[in-house]
Amino acid sequence: MFDFPGEHEFKAVVPGGGIEEGETVEETAIREVMEETGIETEFVRVVGVGEDPAGHYVQLKATKVLPERWEHVREDGPVHCRWIPVRADAEVWGLRGDFIHAVVRKRVVGYVTRGRDLLVFEHGGVLQPPAGRVDHDETLEEGLHREVEEETGVTGLRIVGELADADEVDGLFGKLNIRSWALHAEAQYGGPDAWNHRVTGTGADTGVIFPCRWVALEDRPLLWGKPDPLVERLLVSITDVTSRVLLARELQQSQASNAVQMDVLLGILKLEPQQLTSFLDDVEATLNHMNSVLKVPARDDAGFRRKLDELFREMHKVKGEAAALGIESVEGILFDLGVSSMQLDVRERGFAYAEDAPLDMRMDDSEGLTAADVLNSYPAGELARILRTYGEEKFARQIARAVVKARETEPFTGSARLVDLLRQTIPAPARRPSDRYIR
Repeated sequence: MFDFPGEHEFKAVVPGGGIEEGETVEETAIREVMEETGIETEFVRVVGVGEDPAGHYVQLKATKVLPERWEHVREDGPVHCRWIPVRADAEVWGLRGDFIHAVVRKRVVGYVTRGRDLLVFEHGGVLQPPAGRVDHDETLEEGLHREVEEETGVTGLRIVGELADADEVDGLFGKLNIRSWALHAEAQYGGPDAWNHRVTGTGADTGVIFPCRWVALEDRPLLWGKPDPLVERLLVSITDVTSRVLLARELQQSQASNAVQMDVLLGILKLEPQQLTSFLDDVEATLNHMNSVLKVPARDDAGFRRKLDELFREMHKVKGEAAALGIESVEGILFDLGVSSMQLDVRERGFAYAEDAPLDMRMDDSEGLTAADVLNSYPAGELARILRTYGEEKFARQIARAVVKARETEPFTGSARLVDLLRQTIPAPARRPSDRYIR
C-alpha cells in the first residue's frame, strides 16, 4: 500500500484503477501496481468482485524481494510505499480492503521428528522449527512439505497428524497475527546430525544459510527462545506410539511362533496385531474403575457377593474350555475390563444425560479433576482438542467456544445445562444422541 505525503485522508491506499480499453483485469492490475508503486508483479488470482461500486479484486505477487518501505515518484508526485501484515481486520483506504480477508494465508509450523529427535534450525540466535505461510492453492500438509524442504532441505516426510489447530495455538502462545497450525511429521533415518542449508523459495529469507540440526526432545529445547508446550505433547505422542509398536511387535512374534493367545470373551484369539494395539489405552482407567468399585459399600451386600462368585465361576469355565481344547498354557490373555453400569447408573457419578446430575464423571471419585473442573477451567483450544481427539467431534471448536462463553456467566455444575448447550450449538441435522457427547 502507499501513503500520500501530507495528505492524512489518503493513507493506506491499496493500488488500483480503471480498466483501459483492450485490457484484461489481470493486465490492468499489473499495470496499476507498477504505475502507483513502481514494483513488478505477476497475477495470482481474482479474489472477489464488488457490486457497489463495481470492481474486481485481484491478488498479485511481487517478482523479487523488496524493502519494507520505499519512495516511488509518480506523475502526480512522490508516494511512500510500504508492506503491512495481511490480516482480515487491516485498515485500508476506502473500500479497497473489502476482500482482504480472501488473501489472509494460513501458517504451518512443522514439528519434524526422527526417532526422539526434533528438527530445528538457528536463525537470529534462537532455535526454531520450520514454519511458514501456506499458499492459497496448498493444503496444510503440502505447505509443510514445501516449507521444511525450503528451510532445511529435508524431504520424504510422513505426516503423523495435527498437534494443535489455530485456536489451540492461540491459547498456548497468545493470539498471533497469522492463524497458525502445528503439524507433526516424521523424517526418515539417515543423513547428518547437523548441516548448513541455503534457504530456497521466494520468501524474505531466500538465500540465507541456516545451521540445521537434530536435537533431543528429552532436553526440552527452547524454541523461539522459550519453553514450548507442544514439545511436551510431542513427547507424550511419541511415547504412546512407541508403546503401541512394541505391543504389536510382541503379539506378532507370539503369533509367528504359533503361541496360543486367549480372549476371555472370544475364545482362542486369531486377530491381527494392529487390532490389539489400542487395548492398553484403557488399562489405567480400568484400574481406577476397579478401585472405585471395591470402595462401594455394596461389596458386602449378598447380591454383590453373588455377582462376584459368578465372575469366578466364569473364570473357571474359561479354564475348563481351554483344557477341553488341549491347551495347557497360553502366551497371553486379553480381558475386556471396560466401564460398567455400576458407574453409569449412579446419578451422583455424573454420567447421566436424561436427567440433571452433577458433572463428576471420574472413574475414581476420590481424586482428580471432575468434568465440571475441566469445563470451567480449560481454554477453548484444549477443550476443542479433547472433543476432536477423543470424541471425533466435527463441531469441537463451536462447542468449546460456546462452553467458554457460557461459563463466563455461570460455571457449569450439572449435566442438563451441558446437554442444552450442545443442542443449541450443533445444527439439528448433524446432532448426535446426547450420550455420545457425554461419553
